[in-house]
Amino acid sequence: RLMSYKATDLREGTLHFTNFFRYANPATDAIWLTLDGNLINETANLPVIIKQSWSHRMVVFSNNLAHVDKGVLFAMYPDPYPLGQRLFSISQEPVRGDQEIRPLQDAKSALNKRMANHLNLKLPAPVRRTFDMQLEGR
Repeated sequence: RLMSYKATDLREGTLHFTNFFRYANPATDAIWLTLDGNLINETANLPVIIKQSWSHRMVVFSNNLAHVDKGVLFAMYPDPYPLGQRLFSISQEPVRGDQEIRPLQDAKSALNKRMANHLNLKLPAPVRRTFDMQLEGR
């Protein structure tokens, strides 16, 4: 189940993260960090989120590759070249009223191996190989 919380600024976003760690269940809950720089700041609240995720053994994932090296478990992020090619191809198609929505397929993934080990995640080799990057992280 996905639950979203509206936040309009860094302070409000940080309050949601604080409450999450206070009440969340590490066995069933996780945090998804978006790319919104108004809600996630690499010096203000990201270090606190990482520290809390480590101490609570909580899964945190992101859309920002840089977050993986800082301690987030994994990230899904756009692969710019094929994404650009696909967007160009789509832009060349005639506009029709019955066009379908296409999900993002041009994405890459990165894994923080240190956090995966800390969470005792058993990732078999075939699963590990599905990640485009595997970082030791912090």
